[in-house]
Amino acid sequence: MLLFVLFIVFIIFILIISLGNVKTVNGGSKNTTIVVDTLNISHALFNKIDIENTIKHVCNMYKGRIMFVVKDRNLDNNDKNPDFLALCKKYKCYIYYTKKYYDVNFKNHTANGRDDFYCLYLANKFDCPILSNDKFRDFREFAKSVEKFQIIEYTPSKSTSNIFNPATCLPYRNRIKKPKLLHIEYMDTRDR
Repeated sequence: MLLFVLFIVFIIFILIISLGNVKTVNGGSKNTTIVVDTLNISHALFNKIDIENTIKHVCNMYKGRIMFVVKDRNLDNNDKNPDFLALCKKYKCYIYYTKKYYDVNFKNHTANGRDDFYCLYLANKFDCPILSNDKFRDFREFAKSVEKFQIIEYTPSKSTSNIFNPATCLPYRNRIKKPKLLHIEYMDTRDR
């Protein structure tokens, strides 16, 4: 009997540990709050940047507050000026568009990670996971290296624009929690 109880406790322990990195393919939890590393997930799903189909796919998987984070640099040659407000209305989601505020010479990879930083910021603010295949290993470096950027928030009813300065997060950098990450498996779109 004691052996059985220890076995059950062990199984529960393993389940709790594994919840930090949950793989999801074509289904997710309902009524949740989640941040989506949009361009990363778009590449995983379609092997290219396809903002609308990525939003559609993720919104079919999850219900609740779904927050998509997009970076302007990756849209230059691909998905020219998507109508983010229309997409928010259509799919009842939120889109956070991170735009370069001014030209800077990036010293390292994390300096250009304004979209990854904002994913992390939102995940900590809403205490929710990030859907991304990125491992966010350098998450504590973002507050030190990401330059000021413009953030445009689109909701189903309006858009607002602000300047966001990651340096204001420096005093709290060591208290920033590494987010829970949800991964999505690559889907071969040739089968569609």
